[in-house]
Amino acid sequence: MKRNGKIIMLLLSMLCVSVFGADIEKEMWKGVLKAGAMELRLVFHVYETEDGSLRAEMDSVDQGAYGLPAEKLVLKDGHYEFYFDKMKASYIGDLDPDSGTIKGKFAQSGLSFEMDLERISEKIEIKRPQEPKPPFPYEEEEVSYVNKIDGNTLAGTLTFPSKEGKFPAVILITGSGTQNRNEEIFNHKPFLVIADRLSRNGFAVLRVDDRGAGGSSALGLETSTSENYSLDVLAGVEFLKSHPNIDAAKIGLIGHSEGGLIAPMVYAAAPDDIAFMVLLAGPGVTGKDVITAQKKLIMEAMGVDKKSIKASFKADKKVYKIIFSKDTIEEKRAKVRKLIIRYAKKEGQKLKEEELEAKVRTLTIDWMLFFLAYDPRPTLKKVLCPVLSMNGKLDLQVPYEENLAEIGKALDAAGNKNHTEKAFEKLNHLFQHCETGLISEYGVIEETFAPEALDFMTDWLKETVK
Repeated sequence: MKRNGKIIMLLLSMLCVSVFGADIEKEMWKGVLKAGAMELRLVFHVYETEDGSLRAEMDSVDQGAYGLPAEKLVLKDGHYEFYFDKMKASYIGDLDPDSGTIKGKFAQSGLSFEMDLERISEKIEIKRPQEPKPPFPYEEEEVSYVNKIDGNTLAGTLTFPSKEGKFPAVILITGSGTQNRNEEIFNHKPFLVIADRLSRNGFAVLRVDDRGAGGSSALGLETSTSENYSLDVLAGVEFLKSHPNIDAAKIGLIGHSEGGLIAPMVYAAAPDDIAFMVLLAGPGVTGKDVITAQKKLIMEAMGVDKKSIKASFKADKKVYKIIFSKDTIEEKRAKVRKLIIRYAKKEGQKLKEEELEAKVRTLTIDWMLFFLAYDPRPTLKKVLCPVLSMNGKLDLQVPYEENLAEIGKALDAAGNKNHTEKAFEKLNHLFQHCETGLISEYGVIEETFAPEALDFMTDWLKETVK
């Protein structure tokens, strides 16, 4: 996903865990980075190591990014300089003796923002009130199985009611990117919340680490597309069919975002094994159309001027022309590389080789090439099981109007008589109540999944398998 807030993307690419404990912390400074409509809480830690040297780290609290190490730290007479070379970011400021705050600027990739820091004594607490805590009133089983086609091993958690019998089951399918079984993002665990609700209501729920996440192997990760991930889900279906606590005639799918693209693929491959599905913010148009609409809405919500938006889409059009050409992958990458260099030069930027390669790779990896070209409608026209499609009306990543409408049309064309499309007011791509729908809100919002959306989905599932 592209957006003007380069800071967000770069910080997210540097997720890691803090390596120091409270006993050796020396200072903590908190600031709020304001970039257009985005606001991110940043915390700078200055601490003394066991050998007596000073080090610094930064947390991007609202993104769930902790312990981002500063490669260089300068402290002298109330003057502070933090340098994060891998992110091309820095913060430089001076202590104001009157207010006790540090007044300075945060800079990254040519952008600069004024930001004051205040001294804090305790770490910022992240509240996630919906996250379930043990003991749970249902069984929890750690499982693993093999995708026999691609050869990779998948690990996950199966929850089911604590009573005798066979239960209807669902497999949760994550969105794009390598995610763990809880679909954890911005300190939220939406799949854990969903699994808890459904297992309390009579369902078995299988949630699984993506390839390369948690306990799942990374075999095939570099060349994987949505089709490969659909094979992982099919392996999960086979696992559930053989489980003693599962009603094999009532296995369904719940896919979020890209997961909503994958679920119909799974049905098309094994229609007799899938009894129902829920598409949470699932695409109903091509990946190219999703990204185009997504980018426009996000840039407008961030207040980007029309001239910049127009210039950005002009560049995108040239990239897509290369990607959809009949050139070999090597030729496509060479042309994309030249295009990136040309636009960087026009903007007065000089990219390092590793940056350039990262940009080229992002646009030309197998997953992206497949996603941009893939149209879900022909596959949806094969789906005859009951389908619930849900979106938030403030979803800026998979805009609800066009995508819900196209899903509904495709299912009608299939002759599917049991499908429901539902859009919820004031909900974003993660189904949280929000103000703008911007990604910068995700981590700030305490709610993980709106109760009304969770209730609607649960009631629909119970009625469907009754």
